[in-house]
Amino acid sequence: MKWKKKTISIKNPGEAKPVAVVHDAAMANPEFGEGRLIPLLILDVSERPDIIDLFVIHKTTPPGDVTVTWGASSRSKKNILLLLQFVRPVEATIYIELSVEKYGSVIDLILGSQAIYIQGGKAGDRLSSTLDAPRVLVEVPNTEFSSEWDKIWTSSLIRQYKRKGLSKKNSKTAAMRHINSFREARKINVSPA
Repeated sequence: MKWKKKTISIKNPGEAKPVAVVHDAAMANPEFGEGRLIPLLILDVSERPDIIDLFVIHKTTPPGDVTVTWGASSRSKKNILLLLQFVRPVEATIYIELSVEKYGSVIDLILGSQAIYIQGGKAGDRLSSTLDAPRVLVEVPNTEFSSEWDKIWTSSLIRQYKRKGLSKKNSKTAAMRHINSFREARKINVSPA
């Protein structure tokens, strides 16, 4: 399948602004995701009480329904969008804009684990200080974006290595090594004791 070009509209204007990421981490739990390393994004929810409600309600109810859409940013070609549209148990739309340069490994980990944890927070929050905070595990199904992602991340890494002074050929080699070694490392699983 080819990545399609279309505009995504969001009904509620308050949900159309990207929710900022204040911290990223990764968690592995043998009870979830077969022990795979799953990325976690702590989101600034200071202007979005509806998202706080979503986290609190998800803590005490069975899993709900969510639609996941990947997209390209209209504001910057160097950013990828992750749109999470929750239907049950609470309706909420979370729109996250991720810089490929800064969050490339996080995006790749989301695609590799086919899941992401999200939780609310504020600037300065870290996973280590918010371990008991309510969070939601979202399944991220494999889509046509996965094949497009390889090209996007490789191009971004080549640009970064060229800025560091490597030749075009050496930048390509370094980008491929970077991706291969990262993907090898993400295969580590936590197994039950």
